[in-house]
Amino acid sequence: MRRLVFVILVSCLLVTLLFAGKENIPAVKASPDIYQGDLVLAGNNVTVIEGRFDINGSILVEENASLFLNKALLNFTSGFGHGIYLQNPSNGNPRLVAHNTTIIGMGAGRYHGNGSVLFSNCSISGPEELYLYDESNVTIFDSDIEKNLQARDSSRVTIFGSTIELLALVMESANSSIHDLSAGFFDIWDFWLDCSVVVSPSGRAPNVTLNQTTIMEWSFSFQGSSYSEIFSSEIWLLHANENAHVSLHNSTMNKIELYGTSIVELTNSTHQLRQFYNEAKGYVSWYLFVHVVDSLIQNVPLANVTVTFSNATLAESKFTDAEGWAGFTLMEKMMNATGEYPVGNYTVEATYDIYSDATTMNMTENQQITLTFADFVIPEFLSFLILPLLMITTLLAVIVYRGKYSE
Repeated sequence: MRRLVFVILVSCLLVTLLFAGKENIPAVKASPDIYQGDLVLAGNNVTVIEGRFDINGSILVEENASLFLNKALLNFTSGFGHGIYLQNPSNGNPRLVAHNTTIIGMGAGRYHGNGSVLFSNCSISGPEELYLYDESNVTIFDSDIEKNLQARDSSRVTIFGSTIELLALVMESANSSIHDLSAGFFDIWDFWLDCSVVVSPSGRAPNVTLNQTTIMEWSFSFQGSSYSEIFSSEIWLLHANENAHVSLHNSTMNKIELYGTSIVELTNSTHQLRQFYNEAKGYVSWYLFVHVVDSLIQNVPLANVTVTFSNATLAESKFTDAEGWAGFTLMEKMMNATGEYPVGNYTVEATYDIYSDATTMNMTENQQITLTFADFVIPEFLSFLILPLLMITTLLAVIVYRGKYSE
């Protein structure tokens, strides 16, 4: 809370300081005419726009120029492709400061270099995205962004008291672990801290912080040699390129888009749409839970359960636990640009001493099956040995592991 109060005070002070002294700068006032073409601000130009301003083009803020929007209604009449661009810094710091302003019809806005942007009490809508590149620094305060906001490279984004239609995060050669992320209200959320982001020396990832902010949809793009895991989350778009590798568990997505040699692994995860290009691949897997019982439907611990492919090669093998259960993660199919390639039927067999039972199945969703030893009743005394045997098995596994990695 103290951090949030500090950020708010600093932002309010920043707005005050940025607009202080601008009374001597001629403001672009409301006009019945539409400004034709691009409005280019370069050098050390400082421009203030107040009231309504219609433009059939873009506003280009370059070098060390500054654009101030104060109680303005900025209307981009042609929509697509036209917006506010911070570019060509040339060792300067292009700036955009908007206060109590409404921006409509805004196409793609692109903020490059070390440009700085502040939206305070603003409403922004339009057909395309706002792109944050390089080391650009963006602060959004008490604003409604009815657009996609894409943060990439080493950009820094601080958002509080606002609503964002879609927040897209792009990382290159960086690892992350994303948990329980879905649309909604975030009191405090920090991308690097909450998602354990680690960037390689050649990689980049945006630094995004949310305070008392609502995100309507999430999008992630993984590029370069990124490796990321996503758990129990709802993602609108998952994009991967080059040789990125993404593993999803118990999650849902609207669309998957893969390029290069990227790989996505989907475990108990669903998607509505997908596009695969080049050599990209996707693997779909589900959970299989096997319950082994005797002829009296009593649990059979320490039964050996094996799962084999249709060609009889081993897929996985486990012993049942104290309750007679064993769990597996089995692949349904591989997907690429040419189509889907199902694995086919699995054979699941449980054995205990001379007793066995088996079945075949196709993994198209999570499944739970029961295998029964028809002519077997588990000895009553065996139940007293189960826990010690399981403890010994676990201890032996730990000893072997430590011995292997201490050499």
